[in-house]
Amino acid sequence: ELRTPITVILAQSDYALDYVDTLDEAMESFEVINRQAKKMTSLINQIMELSKLERQNEIEWRLNNNYTSCFDSHFREQYRGI
Repeated sequence: ELRTPITVILAQSDYALDYVDTLDEAMESFEVINRQAKKMTSLINQIMELSKLERQNEIEWRLNNNYTSCFDSHFREQYRGI
């Protein structure tokens, strides 16, 4: 998904640098570049949010497993002789 906006941005900027003759053509290229850059920003923000959620889930999972392990160890120690 990230490659498409980058490809469009590069193509439009190359086109603007090499072939644009009027201000209107330049503005059109810059509008495309701007739209694609915004799309990339959105995709990157989504990836970062997913990464953050995955880290939070991993931390919660580890904490839950550590508590369970501690409880199990404590329970076994306390009731070993019964």
